Order: sequence, then structure tokens, then C-alpha cells
Amino acid sequence: MTDYRRDKGSLRTTDKGKISAADIRKMRAAGKAIIYDSNSPAESTRPLEDVIKDFLEVYKLGSKYTKASVETAWSKVVGEYISSHTAKTYFANGILTVYIDSAALRNELMFARSNLVKYLNEVIGSEVVKDVKIR
Repeated sequence: MTDYRRDKGSLRTTDKGKISAADIRKMRAAGKAIIYDSNSPAESTRPLEDVIKDFLEVYKLGSKYTKASVETAWSKVVGEYISSHTAKTYFANGILTVYIDSAALRNELMFARSNLVKYLNEVIGSEVVKDVKIR
């Protein structure tokens, strides 16, 4: 295994050697941040999307990120007027529960639930919302 030194809360290799995939898995399991030191731009350059996914995985923030994305997408999908009548949103297990303070608006949204699910998933970019409950 490669020799590591602590540097501002993250791990770096001291011998400028490559980190094996097994070492990376062990560090991720321990919840350690990984910094890739390399003089070669091809080895140190990764797409930002991959870096963010790794970050969310290492720090176990994926579910919180999804929850925040769904609750933010609600405002984008329904617009300013309905958002102003939304008292609270709650997302868990693929179900978005929305509390609306207007009975008439709540009734109208009940009829549009299937379209709301479709539009929310389009805004988020993945199929995470399975149902919308209007209360």
C-alpha cells in the first residue's frame, strides 16, 4: 500500500506514485478525501460531473442532494404563483408531498399529478419522483 501523509484534512501520496483502485476504495470507505497529484494533465483531468458524483458518494450526500433538487424543481415546474401558495414540500422514497394553502388550487393540482411527475423528472434529469401527493 502507498505511504500517505496528512495534508489539510486530505490524503496525498508522498512518493508521487499511482494510487491503486483498492487503495481508493479503502480511502472512500473510511470517508477520506482523495487528491490526485500528477504532473500529467491527462491523468489529473476529470470531468466535473464525475468529481461531483465521487464527492457525493464519499460524503454520503446523494440522498440529501436529490431531496434538495426535487424540492427546488417544484418551484421551477409550478411557477411563482403556485410556489407562493406552497406551505411545505417533503420528499422521501420517491414521493413528493406538497402542502398547499388553497383548497381550489389543491384540487386543480390533484388532476395534474401525472404531468407534475413527468415535468419534475425532466427538470431534475432523472426518474427520481414516482408520485406527488397534494395535501
